[in-house]
Amino acid sequence: MPSPRAEVILFLACVVVVGLDRLLKRQWRKKARKNGTRTGLHQQTKELTPPLPREVVRLLKSTSLCHLSTQGVDGTPHLSLMRFTYLPAEEKIIISTRRSSQKFDFLEQNPLVALLVHDFPHMQDEGERGECGRTFSITLNGSASIETGDAEARYRALHLQENPEYEQFIVGPNIAIVSVTVTSARICNLQDKVKVWTLETAQEGL
Repeated sequence: MPSPRAEVILFLACVVVVGLDRLLKRQWRKKARKNGTRTGLHQQTKELTPPLPREVVRLLKSTSLCHLSTQGVDGTPHLSLMRFTYLPAEEKIIISTRRSSQKFDFLEQNPLVALLVHDFPHMQDEGERGECGRTFSITLNGSASIETGDAEARYRALHLQENPEYEQFIVGPNIAIVSVTVTSARICNLQDKVKVWTLETAQEGL
């Protein structure tokens, strides 16, 4: 049976170990917060895109045309009317473009893009005119990625499925598939009221 002195020493050792463990954990958390990566789960969460605002989602679902703005490294702007496919589950916008176009050259030089989306009432059936499309115009800023491999094939198939009558603009060895991840949105209604959404504020829960 341990002596009283041995029990005291064992108790003090346990206290020291527990205290040291807590101290190390506090230091680790502080360092992790400073680096912005508390745990592996947090790292994974940081990569997720918060849901886009309801107005944006409704409009992206109600139309398939947008104006795409790109810019070369020398500052030269380029504007194109594009047909797009919105993927709600991934919160990505899919477009296609010829690799021989100026637009593609600019996308290779500079992935930052802007898209203007609004409804085109004269091109829709009466039943397709949603409230959002009739009252909102949305400017989206984001980052474009030129897709390759399995992602390119999958996005091309989805884009073609949504736009079967425009196969000539979607399928072909010279046609690139581009995905756009939205980082901010400027939503303006007919009363000229503007609402701004950004990826950063959404991640912070503001």
